[in-house]
Amino acid sequence: MVSGSVVGAIVGGAMAAAASPYVYMYAWAYAGNVVPDRPVAKVAIIVPAFNEAHCIKKTLQSLNDQTVVRAFPLMFDRIVVDNESTDDTAKVAEAQGWRVVSAKRGKLNARIAGMEATDAEIIYAADADTFYSRNVLNLHLNHYRDATVVAVCGPVVYEGLVGFLGGPAGYYLSVQHGQLKGCNSSYRLDAYRKCGGFNLNINQFSGKEVLQEEEFDFSHRLMNVGKVAFDMRATVISSMRSLYCPVVGRYRKECLAGAASCPVSSDVVKYCQEIGKDRF
Repeated sequence: MVSGSVVGAIVGGAMAAAASPYVYMYAWAYAGNVVPDRPVAKVAIIVPAFNEAHCIKKTLQSLNDQTVVRAFPLMFDRIVVDNESTDDTAKVAEAQGWRVVSAKRGKLNARIAGMEATDAEIIYAADADTFYSRNVLNLHLNHYRDATVVAVCGPVVYEGLVGFLGGPAGYYLSVQHGQLKGCNSSYRLDAYRKCGGFNLNINQFSGKEVLQEEEFDFSHRLMNVGKVAFDMRATVISSMRSLYCPVVGRYRKECLAGAASCPVSSDVVKYCQEIGKDRF
């Protein structure tokens, strides 16, 4: 008869093995060099936004606080693309020192409008509902010292139990299937152009089609141009709202979790700012 302690050890070991990629996302975040290096080229940080006044401030503050942005501010073009918002999204963004440009509805339309508004050579794609580790951009940009690298992606950790359980799945999709996370990826602008850019023939009011194009099909086209790197240390924390709402093209306005509250909880922000000073 097998003792309870043995069974517990086996089950615990299996669970640890299954969750290990997710744990590594956290543990390896500490391994990043917190002394930033000068970027190899100018970088544009592009944040699409539709009615994000309730949450975008924390996102932009976390991006303003990036180690490499603070060290080399003139190397960055910080752009919020307002997709016809009816709230104070633009005012909030400008108050944080970001340049605001306008675009018609549709997330990919916003991405393109941001790229057209900059002379940067490297694009960092961010989302308005995500909190960025302080060293994420530095980790991304160091990969571009290799001239064969055309894009970089890091892990996305979601809040809550479902987010915890989804960690290993996200790791698998990114590493094994070339998924470029829409809220934590970067690419060379010339590579974007060489691969044909985003496909605007899709329905941008379909969450499934936007996800497929932005995070999978576009990534696979980039792979035909050059190397796509994945950095486990470049971890960000995003909200669960995209997992609940079926309409990404409407920027999750009908989010079942409730779009009125800030998607990045105060507890997560407090942890990032006070407990994980070196990591986030």
